[in-house]
Amino acid sequence: MRCPSWRNCLRSAASSSAKFDDPLRYRILDQEVLQDPDICLVYPSRPYPPDAAIPRDDITRILDGMQALRMVDTTIYLRTASINIFNGMVSLTFSCDGSHYMRYDEFLAKGPAFWSGLPA
Repeated sequence: MRCPSWRNCLRSAASSSAKFDDPLRYRILDQEVLQDPDICLVYPSRPYPPDAAIPRDDITRILDGMQALRMVDTTIYLRTASINIFNGMVSLTFSCDGSHYMRYDEFLAKGPAFWSGLPA
């Protein structure tokens, strides 16, 4: 399996991650580490969990939507986000607007215009 495409969606200085078999220990990965193609060798390849509430094909769409929210406005922008594939939730924290928790399909149904308040 190739390195995950989520590396291309990251635009911040760091990312946190947790191993599937060690979920209580977060790892902070800086840009230098994230840009190293060998980082994939540290994390073993695993099949997508069959009990995940979010279909595998929607993960890229969710990450693309998060990336778009980083650039939707210079004042109000996405600061942090997370995806919980098992309960189907997306968490979003904006620079000036607080936090939002919603089902992944609700997030996918909303576009950048919704978050910016601009007409679609």
